[in-house]
Amino acid sequence: MGIDGYTFEGHPVQVKQSYDIGREVLDKFETALRRAGKDTGFIVAFSYGSGAWEERARAELEDSQHITLLTVADLLRTDRDLPIVSVVSSGKGGNQTLTIADDT
Repeated sequence: MGIDGYTFEGHPVQVKQSYDIGREVLDKFETALRRAGKDTGFIVAFSYGSGAWEERARAELEDSQHITLLTVADLLRTDRDLPIVSVVSSGKGGNQTLTIADDT
């Protein structure tokens, strides 16, 4: 649990291959953001539970951390007017590229 990659703008990204992501994932990502000295980041997952949305709002209001929760469906939409950025991650399997919408 941490940072899987960065956007070209330097925003941390975490990718979860899970449904119903909860508050604990956001808690850990918030800690990773602080350690990296960042206040903006993205999490990509299949879906989010209410705890994740509540923690996202709390982090924004109380800690000034801006975490965008994206779903795979968001990534596949073709009707967005948001600029597109690429995330390059160097992991165990080598470099991987993921394209996401940056709404910050």
